[in-house]
Amino acid sequence: MALVGGRTSLLITILMLIISVLIVPACYGEDYVLVDSKPRLPLTVNGRDVSELPVKAPPGSEVCVQKTTAYVDVDRRYVFKGWSSGENSTCIRVGVKETVTAYYVEEVLVQIYSRDVKRYSNSFWVRVGELVELKVDPVYSVGQDTRYVFEEWSGGEKPFSPNNTIVAVRPVKVEVKWVKEYFLRLVPIDGVKVNGSGWYREGSLAVISAPEEVNDGVRKLVFDGWISIGPYPVMISNPRSHVTAVVVNAPYWIMPIYNEFYLVEVYGLGGMLEDRRWVGKGELYKVNLKSIIEVVPGEVRYVFKGWRNPELPQSPSIQIEVNKPMVLEALYEKQFHVAVYSDYGSSGGGWYPENSTAIIRAPETPQTILFMKRVLSGWSGDVYNAEIDGGMVVLKSIKQPLKIYAVYSIQPDYPMLAIFFGIISVLLFIGLRKKEKKVEKVEVVEEVISEQLPERY
Repeated sequence: MALVGGRTSLLITILMLIISVLIVPACYGEDYVLVDSKPRLPLTVNGRDVSELPVKAPPGSEVCVQKTTAYVDVDRRYVFKGWSSGENSTCIRVGVKETVTAYYVEEVLVQIYSRDVKRYSNSFWVRVGELVELKVDPVYSVGQDTRYVFEEWSGGEKPFSPNNTIVAVRPVKVEVKWVKEYFLRLVPIDGVKVNGSGWYREGSLAVISAPEEVNDGVRKLVFDGWISIGPYPVMISNPRSHVTAVVVNAPYWIMPIYNEFYLVEVYGLGGMLEDRRWVGKGELYKVNLKSIIEVVPGEVRYVFKGWRNPELPQSPSIQIEVNKPMVLEALYEKQFHVAVYSDYGSSGGGWYPENSTAIIRAPETPQTILFMKRVLSGWSGDVYNAEIDGGMVVLKSIKQPLKIYAVYSIQPDYPMLAIFFGIISVLLFIGLRKKEKKVEKVEVVEEVISEQLPERY
């Protein structure tokens, strides 16, 4: 029974086709319109859906496209562009003996993927066979110290150029690949040149270096290590080495650390270098110079008088904090010894600065013995340019050690002798007078005795 029913349906279908071919033209006569679409997409003729094309329609029929955009797949479609008659509306009325075709354009989907830089991810439709230009920036910056550098396209005619082209003969999926880079910033200090700053791929190894020592003659910087100073801490494999390496996984800021030293020079007598050394900034430096330097003991010497820099303590032994290069120049005064030899004392002998003046004094009459006296008779020694006035000697512009002798002589003290002899004369006179009186008394006594003796005998 099913077989009979299927054959009956087939016969009815064939009969209807025959009727449509033989009877419809007879009904319409020779006036008809051939309706078609390219590609063959269903149309609506007088409100009836027609999928088998081309189809003949009576003049004046309303023909419409069913869809302006017909998707074949998610990435492939047809877009209505107009009728062969030149009209662009979706529905038209056909004339007599007119062939009308609806034209569609095939489009494919172009998809661009940019995993790292989302702004370049995009998708759009293009006609099949159309030449598509793909363009991105060579470098895309994210902030100041991070960027993405174009690496390649996954397809196209110029895959290694930021400006690529591709022919869309089918749906296209293209990925743009980027390299992430960080800027490694080495922060210099005090004009020290460091090497290694720049852009590095994420995860790459960067070699950084700084001079082990910077010396301009009076200031010296000695490398002490590296420190991380940025918002992203970095592990430095050998921070005490002036040449090392870091793995760049973030925009690091690294700075070298230096110990600062200043040159301190100490000049003593005659500009002779006493000490020359590097002293750390802020450290205390001690100086110990001799206050007196004997060149010829007892004759020539130099005496410390201070430092050329008046801001320093004027002492041969000082302690100062070093915060800059320093030149300490000691000032010494040359002195000569003036020796005065006198048996009876003197004044003015001692040490005198070079070219100075000395005034020497000695007593002119220091001693009297009985009737003799010591008298300063003159000066001897180094007095050839001296001004002598009795017991005073003026030595001008002393340029060497000097020895001065006070010369004394013995002379009679005539006034004393006169007094002495005067006293003697008086004493003798008194003595003679006493003797004369004694003689007279004896004579009187003898006379008295002589007068009394005869009377007894």
